[in-house]
Amino acid sequence: MKKLPALTKVGIFLSDKDDGDLTEVTKRKLEKSGASFVEMKDFVDTANNIKTASELANLKTSAAFTDWTFKKVINEVETILENDKSTKHSTI
Repeated sequence: MKKLPALTKVGIFLSDKDDGDLTEVTKRKLEKSGASFVEMKDFVDTANNIKTASELANLKTSAAFTDWTFKKVINEVETILENDKSTKHSTI
């Protein structure tokens, strides 16, 4: 903490639970040093929503491929179950 510059605001996800002693100790020390916590959820959500045309195209392609793949896997598994076949996972 001594090596950190004087912080007045620290961005965190206020709704997240502390995940351990280190987080709790760090937050207490920051509060004692005068830092306040600012909710980062809205900022991160906004940053994640900004997509370029190529990113959107990649997401659409990825979603289509995932949809196709899962339909194929589900179809294979249903066929195996309906026919009471013994099939290794690696085969599917």
